[in-house]
Amino acid sequence: MADFTGKKLFSIKTVCIVTGASRGIGRSIVVNFASKFPPGSVVIALARDLEQLAVTKTLSTKASTGVPCVTHLFDQGSLDQHKYDALLKDCLQGRVASEFQQAMIVHNAGSVGSEFCLNLTNVTQVSHYLDVNVAGLVALNAQFMQMFKDVPSKVVVNITSLSAVQPMASWGLYCSAMEKSLLSPETTVNRLIAILEKNVFESGAHIDYFDDQ
Repeated sequence: MADFTGKKLFSIKTVCIVTGASRGIGRSIVVNFASKFPPGSVVIALARDLEQLAVTKTLSTKASTGVPCVTHLFDQGSLDQHKYDALLKDCLQGRVASEFQQAMIVHNAGSVGSEFCLNLTNVTQVSHYLDVNVAGLVALNAQFMQMFKDVPSKVVVNITSLSAVQPMASWGLYCSAMEKSLLSPETTVNRLIAILEKNVFESGAHIDYFDDQ
């Protein structure tokens, strides 16, 4: 297996999957990553809103004609086994994993829960929140690892915030899962690109925007 430690991750022919790609940070990731990857790479944009995904695809195509953007309807909170099993194969549209030197997935989809813990009495609401932010993410990540198990380099990015490691009053569900940011999407994604380009982070590390990386 090839060793890509220290290499610039954007110099490698890559299949990159981005969830929550219909707006905000997710859309910015798709557009900016497409402009960084070499020809032959492909960016797969997943989200629940097909109309907004079409906008993402248009912007991505303008940013890089050599890196196609594939869009696919995907609801991370709908835990349908058949859909999860078929998702990545459908998104590859006839391509095979062995075409790529690197597989990357950016977990950006999620929802915000802002109730006090003592008010979390609606079982359906709590269950759906955890399906979207935990169970769905875990299931998709496992499918990703299976599909691209023989690809030499694999990169998993989970977009989160300080709330993931520091509790916040009334944000019990939110802090138990992940995500969202007070920074602009473009600023956030430029920082992410810089971290990935430098490629000195430790596997599994939580990196804050203001960390020295």
